[in-house]
Amino acid sequence: MKVFIIFSILFASTLAFPYESSINENPLLMYNSIRLPMEPESRIVGGDQHDIYKYPYICSLQWNGSHRCGANIISHRFLVTAAHCTIGLTPTLLTVRCGSSRFDSGGRVYRISTIINHPDYNSATIDYDFAVIETEEEIEFNEATQPIRLADQDEELPHGHCMKTLGWGNTMDPSQTRDYLRIVYVPKVFLEECRRLYSTINAAVTERMICAGFSEGGHDACQGDSGGPLADGSYDDVRCRFHGKRFAAQPRAAEGRLEKLYGIVSWGFGCARPNFPGVYSRVASVSNWIKRHAHIKDD
Repeated sequence: MKVFIIFSILFASTLAFPYESSINENPLLMYNSIRLPMEPESRIVGGDQHDIYKYPYICSLQWNGSHRCGANIISHRFLVTAAHCTIGLTPTLLTVRCGSSRFDSGGRVYRISTIINHPDYNSATIDYDFAVIETEEEIEFNEATQPIRLADQDEELPHGHCMKTLGWGNTMDPSQTRDYLRIVYVPKVFLEECRRLYSTINAAVTERMICAGFSEGGHDACQGDSGGPLADGSYDDVRCRFHGKRFAAQPRAAEGRLEKLYGIVSWGFGCARPNFPGVYSRVASVSNWIKRHAHIKDD
């Protein structure tokens, strides 16, 4: 009961206006941490500051000019994000800032013309948490603005594979700057293990979800990171270092090869808590649906 009360107060005071009524009516969302914007200092937990030129596919999805969620460029006109970031909103209220390490300046701002939420999105279970958004004009590609490839339909990665997530979400550390993009590396968690952990709080982890995190906690996405990427981190120089350990290191990607998007930041029990990995929407479960609505042809 104590945890439930704490999280109820937290969400009532920090979630964006369009979601206040739905959160208050939904015990699952009150109990768990849907990763919407909290307050101005929201950021990645346990991560490091990085430059947009290394990860040019992430944009800041903004509502009335304020950072709301992350979004991922997948073509000149389309991005993919989380449905809980866009549900109930009209396109005229949304923009994306792309090509900047900061969410509040730099790069270029594009207006949104269309929102396509997955038809099976369930706000009670946070299942099918996917949305495709279209910009009014083409996104100009350059060194700071590039698309990310989608995982193939039903593609799988092994347990323990090194993943990375980035965004402008809560760091849970007031000493860390709020101005720049941050990244954190986490290992993929076996689905059945993730289900077992979340069953202790009666939260369902479905086939449309993928989990990543350390059993000891400390590294995770958080509120404000929603909609951002879970990508393959095994090609990066960091090699998923954590307390001196390495996880599933792979040969570096071929020069010029686009990175691949495996998940979208979705929800979790708090942020960076022990034995509760972050839960991401599994792109490989709906890759064909995303490609169809974004008019992307297979390679």
